[in-house]
Amino acid sequence: MQKPIMAVILCVMAMLCGGFASHAQTREEVLGWIKAAESKFDNAEVEFQFGQYPKKEDVGKVDPFPMRKGNVLMKFGQKSKYKATTFERSPWDEGPEGIRSGWWSGSYDRKYVRTISYFDKDGRGDSLRKPARGMGNIFKEHYGDEWYAETLFGTLEYTLPGFRGVGLSQYLEEAPKETPEWKVIEAEPGGLVKIWFPDHDYTYEIGCVAVLDFSRSGNIVEFHKWHFSPEEGGAINEMVDLQLEQRDGLWVPAHFGIKYYDPRQPYQECSMDWKRVNAELTDADFVLQFPEGMTVRLEKPDDASSTPGKQWVIWLVAGAAAFIIAAFALLVRRLRRRKSTSC
Repeated sequence: MQKPIMAVILCVMAMLCGGFASHAQTREEVLGWIKAAESKFDNAEVEFQFGQYPKKEDVGKVDPFPMRKGNVLMKFGQKSKYKATTFERSPWDEGPEGIRSGWWSGSYDRKYVRTISYFDKDGRGDSLRKPARGMGNIFKEHYGDEWYAETLFGTLEYTLPGFRGVGLSQYLEEAPKETPEWKVIEAEPGGLVKIWFPDHDYTYEIGCVAVLDFSRSGNIVEFHKWHFSPEEGGAINEMVDLQLEQRDGLWVPAHFGIKYYDPRQPYQECSMDWKRVNAELTDADFVLQFPEGMTVRLEKPDDASSTPGKQWVIWLVAGAAAFIIAAFALLVRRLRRRKSTSC
């Protein structure tokens, strides 16, 4: 991203959201506060439901479209684990009347990723029963699965330890070197802290402003996303209508909305029911069990030597090369024999 663009972003970010008492705090100090707040969360189980309305003004007047609902069990920290079940209805995917329904279950125990996907033959389904068809998978390495990302990001986005499935401190520390450094805009020790950081999961031209409330377990209480590029720029969305509640001595988000600045975009909201926080768990709690009789496919890590399609091509090319070399050697040998006979 070019420096002039970054200057514009930081200038706009500094003016965004009402200010509060500003204290000079370094990035290292703020990062330490974030890690301390994250360390208070070990694990949590949350039931959630995502819905959307044509516009924010429709809330309470019409029923929301049930985009996604499910359950997440997450162990936070540098060695995070998860287990999640999601039911999705998407108005954009193919299927009868443009609606696709299905169940997805997945788990990651730091050894294997296990997933089960359910879809019935006509794409229909409901939240009370699983469609008949299902396929299981086991992967030897964790990967950026879309269902996993949407489930965790959408549900735990506004808790520091659950941010993007890795935690905010790890997300900030592991930013690619080519991205701009994250900034502390304003900071109040033990209170509100406003930071800016690039959204390096999607594009470096997207920047986020987050206000963290360390008086309430470090929850992200304000969140704005902006996009700038040489061709176009402007605000994308913001988190609104946040409701926090206390569970086991910690503050957690119970409800929030996502409002897009583009009037053509729907208004989204998420409600969460925190079933347990910092419970006693074992490794077995993060292993997905496959139903009896289900077909399960085992896949190796995704690289050129283990992907079946690529492996077939490699063997084909190697075989062709060996055949050409052998044919050439045979031709040379025959020519030499003919030459020696003629002499």
